[in-house]
Amino acid sequence: MKEKQLADELIAAWHTNDPFELCSALDFVVVTVPLAAEIRGFCQYALNTHIIYLNQTLDDRQRKFVCAHELGHALLHPQDNRIFLDTATFQITARLEVAANRFACHLLYPEDSAFFEYPEYTVEQTAAYLALPVELVQYRIDHAAQP
Repeated sequence: MKEKQLADELIAAWHTNDPFELCSALDFVVVTVPLAAEIRGFCQYALNTHIIYLNQTLDDRQRKFVCAHELGHALLHPQDNRIFLDTATFQITARLEVAANRFACHLLYPEDSAFFEYPEYTVEQTAAYLALPVELVQYRIDHAAQP
């Protein structure tokens, strides 16, 4: 579970799970720019600098998730420049996209987060509340630390 380990290590090292604070600490540049509607964000490594581009149409919760996702790409797959395409179903099958999503979920919702404060919510309700794909919420629940 490389994604969880990396997220946990970053949180422990920098005492935050905020992807924007982590990007700043790691000297990543984050910019919000106009992008095509289907492109939520992408990361690029150019001139010895990691750059994360976020679509200006994203709301705050989406921006945070996409930033965490792109940070995951940059750290897990530093040799690749990836574009996070928005889809109607969020059915993401590419291995690299799945890994970046899992990293983002572990980073934003660690074991002690509010993610687990509402056990009476269904997976669908939790996904709607957090603006996350149902599949990713189910993954995070399935991979929670067992008491």
